[in-house]
Amino acid sequence: MRGPVQVAAIADLGGLGDKEGPRVNYEWVPPSLLPQFVPWIAVLLLLLLPANRRPQAWWVLVPMGVIWLIDVVLKAATPEMFSDANDYLALALTSLAFGVAVLWLLTGYLAGLSKPVVFLVSTLIISASSILAYLIRSDLSELVPVTAVFVVALLLLSLLTALALVLSALMCKRVYRPPRLLAWFGVFILGGWLVISSPFVIVFLVLNLTQGGGPQILEFLWGVLVDALLTFAVVLPFLLLSFLESHYKERFMALFGLPRFPQHAAAPPQVNPPPPLT
Repeated sequence: MRGPVQVAAIADLGGLGDKEGPRVNYEWVPPSLLPQFVPWIAVLLLLLLPANRRPQAWWVLVPMGVIWLIDVVLKAATPEMFSDANDYLALALTSLAFGVAVLWLLTGYLAGLSKPVVFLVSTLIISASSILAYLIRSDLSELVPVTAVFVVALLLLSLLTALALVLSALMCKRVYRPPRLLAWFGVFILGGWLVISSPFVIVFLVLNLTQGGGPQILEFLWGVLVDALLTFAVVLPFLLLSFLESHYKERFMALFGLPRFPQHAAAPPQVNPPPPLT
């Protein structure tokens, strides 16, 4: 829908004007949908890389599509939830999903790196991809401070995601099982969110002790838990892909140095019985 529309004030504007002002003509042009498809186009281009020229590589579209589908369904079913901050949060989370998809498509070129280098490179790939996807799809003409806040948030989320993946792999370096890695990943994501939010917790505690009021600490911690669950939910489909699909399973294990078989402790040396007495 596009064309001329009429806008009029029909509510009390206080000192800003009359309660019912004259109608004003406005030529409304809907925003282009092309920026919303830029992440998908970028993923399709990455699938043309030599390391991704296999049919199995296209499975990365499934977890990415799951995140985008959930976003679309929730916005259609509960539009009242997606206004202002929630809309920006949904945009940031889908951008994070795109960043993880880019990392999954580039793992074929990153195998053999040390754990610190894997952490730095993963952080760079996820943050650069997710921030770019966010800026392309957001309206930069308004709410610039809000955009800056979410760009910084995406940088922290990228660092946290990469760090949780590396630490989870380290916890599974002797015995690797998908449920074990998934559990450690959730622990590190929650722990990372608690560390990030710890300065705010200290401020809230000081306000409660000195002024007898201030924000409710339990409500804030509940918000931290929700943010940790959302971060976990965005990465979960990609981890499941690496657990279930052989192509991405090989790449994932090679990138994070996971053992193919459990490395049990060495058996004690065999002791020969003493010779019989004669």
